[in-house]
Amino acid sequence: MNRIALVFFPESGNVEKVSRIIGEKLRFNNVDFLVASDFSLEQMNKYDLFIMGISTVGTHNWSDVNDNNVWDKFMTNVEAMDLSNKFFAFFGLGDHIAYPHNFVDSMGDLYLSIKKTGAHVIGKINSEGYTFKDSRAFIDGGFVGLPVDEDHESKKTNQRVDNWLEQLKKELIDCNHKLVLE
Repeated sequence: MNRIALVFFPESGNVEKVSRIIGEKLRFNNVDFLVASDFSLEQMNKYDLFIMGISTVGTHNWSDVNDNNVWDKFMTNVEAMDLSNKFFAFFGLGDHIAYPHNFVDSMGDLYLSIKKTGAHVIGKINSEGYTFKDSRAFIDGGFVGLPVDEDHESKKTNQRVDNWLEQLKKELIDCNHKLVLE
């Protein structure tokens, strides 16, 4: 199998932009780009690693501002699954200037839903180099994935993605996983 699902939403914005950056750095090997609205839970068995990208809308999360939201439906449906043989990594978009008290909150919400499935979560990072007041994605002294602020720190994105992907590779090796990230 050895496939990677890069699942993101929303489309045509910074989440998709960062998804493309990640995909290019992975050289598209074994990576399927999937918009969350087109992703079905039946597809879970096709993949070993899920890299999931989500944005936070100001002080709200996606389910607050969008009825029948794609991520809200996904989180509700996935929580009952047993994904103990799957690996997940998250990245979240946020604005640390306009919303320092809610920085990348939705990434934390997605993480909490996935944790209920027993899945292996990789790619947690410390907060060094980030300025924010509070975040639901900041758990146990670190971020549950890669925070990205394309509004105010876009010049840092490439280096942050490079460092994060190197970390993912090491974590997969450390757990003797057969998946290879190029």
